[in-house]
Amino acid sequence: MTITDKKEIKIAFVAGLSDKKIVQFLEPFNAIESVQTVHLYRRRHLPSFGKVISFPMGKWARKRKHLGELVRFFHLLCNTHKYDVLIGCFQRFHGFWAFLAGRLLNRPVIQLIITDIKWNHERPLYRLPMMHANACGVMGEHSKMQLSKDFLGEIQVITLPFSMPDRIWIDQKKEWDIIAVGDFAIEKDYPWMMRVLAKLKKEYPNFTIALLGNGHEEKLEYFLDQSELRNNFVFPGHLHHKDLDEAYARSRMLLMTSRWEGLPMVAVEAMTFGLPIIATTVGDIPWLVRDGVEGKLVPHGQTEKMVGALLEMLTDRKTCKAMGETARQRIEELYPKFENMHIAKQWNKLLYSALDDNKNKPS
Repeated sequence: MTITDKKEIKIAFVAGLSDKKIVQFLEPFNAIESVQTVHLYRRRHLPSFGKVISFPMGKWARKRKHLGELVRFFHLLCNTHKYDVLIGCFQRFHGFWAFLAGRLLNRPVIQLIITDIKWNHERPLYRLPMMHANACGVMGEHSKMQLSKDFLGEIQVITLPFSMPDRIWIDQKKEWDIIAVGDFAIEKDYPWMMRVLAKLKKEYPNFTIALLGNGHEEKLEYFLDQSELRNNFVFPGHLHHKDLDEAYARSRMLLMTSRWEGLPMVAVEAMTFGLPIIATTVGDIPWLVRDGVEGKLVPHGQTEKMVGALLEMLTDRKTCKAMGETARQRIEELYPKFENMHIAKQWNKLLYSALDDNKNKPS
C-alpha cells in the first residue's frame, strides 16, 4: 500500500479557539473516509463528536495556563508516535507544539494559518513552524498568494462551514447603525475604534453602535467617558445562534478595526445578512470584501479615512443598502467554498500531500 492509498489516518489536532470555531474546523474530518480518528489536544474539554475525540488533559492543564501548555505538549509528545499526521491550528503555541513534536518523532505536520501571513512572517516563533510545515492550510485566497511566495509545499484554502440565513432577515427594521463583533483582544484594536468613533461623533452625533462580545464595557470605560460616546453604545454581550442572527439583521453595517486577521467569519456572517463591511486591509479581508463594492476598506491606523468611510455609509443610505445587497450576493457566489464536503476535499489534499512530503524528505 502506498501512502496515497493509506486508509485509517490518525490525526492529532492541536488547537485552542472558541467551542464554536473548533467544531467548525473539525466537522469536515467526519466526512473524510480515510480519516479514522482526530484527537483534539486542547486545554479545555470539548465533547466528542463523530471521529473527533478530546484528549483528556486533567484539571491542572485547564486551570493554569502556562503549566497547562507544558502538560499539553508532554501528552502530545508521548503520543505522537501513534499518529500519522499532526495539525497545528496556528494560534500562540498550538502551531509550535505540533511543529516540535513532529520534528522530534518524524511525523508530518500541517499548519493551519488562521491569522495574517505577514504577521507570522515578522515573528520568528511563528515563522519557523509555518515555513517548516509539510503542508499549510490558509483561510482565503489572499493568504494563499502571500504564503506561496516563500513556502514551496502544498497550500489549500480551508474555510469554515456555515449555513446561509434566509433572505427575510435582511428586511428587518434597523435598530443600530453599526455593529462590531468580537471579544476584547489586542488584534481587534478597540481603542483605535473608539478614537475613530469619537471623531465620527463630531460629524454625525447620533449614530448608534452595538459592540458584541465579552469584556468591552469595563475595559473601554475610560474611552467612553473621555469621548462622550457612552450614549452611542450598547453592549449586548456575547451572543450565539439566533440572538447573533437577530443582531446582524437589526444593523446597517459591520465595522472592523483589526490590526491583523485571517478570514474573519464575522464579516462572512454579516454579509449574508446584507451588511456592507467597513474594515481594515488586513489578512483575507481584501479578497472577501472588494473596496467600493461590498464595503469600504481602509489601511489600519488611518483614522480620517475610516471616519470618512463610516460617514459616507451613514449619510448615503441608498449606497449603504446597495453595497449590503452586493455583499449578500458575494457570499452566495463564494458559498460553495464554505460547504462541508468542499472543505473535506481540501483537507484530504493536505493530508496526503503532507504524508507524501514527509516520506520523501531525508531522515
